[in-house]
Amino acid sequence: MAVGLTHPTIGLTTAEGNTEVVNWNPYWQSFDSNPIGSIHTFSKNDLPRNYLALNGGIISRGDYPKLYTVMEDVMISDDSWNSNPEKYSDGDGSTTFRLPRITSPATGTILAVKSD
Repeated sequence: MAVGLTHPTIGLTTAEGNTEVVNWNPYWQSFDSNPIGSIHTFSKNDLPRNYLALNGGIISRGDYPKLYTVMEDVMISDDSWNSNPEKYSDGDGSTTFRLPRITSPATGTILAVKSD
């Protein structure tokens, strides 16, 4: 483990023969089995794959069909979302939906939802 890094490092050899040192976090693997739609807290700089920050972003139903299916019964209209930003909205009504905007109570962290 390199000094000053919070995660183990792995030396990867590129096609050109160069070695690149990358951070690898075994902690991320433990999140792969969480159910889609579950919410977790992460460091702002350490969001695992298959998680989306709950920042009010509009995302494609086609890109995240499982998350959309799990959440579609609790969505509100996008017109109502500004007064209820902690909820999912139906986005444009056909191809997108909106994530909740929820601020993490802990400094330096974000809340994220498990996606597809």
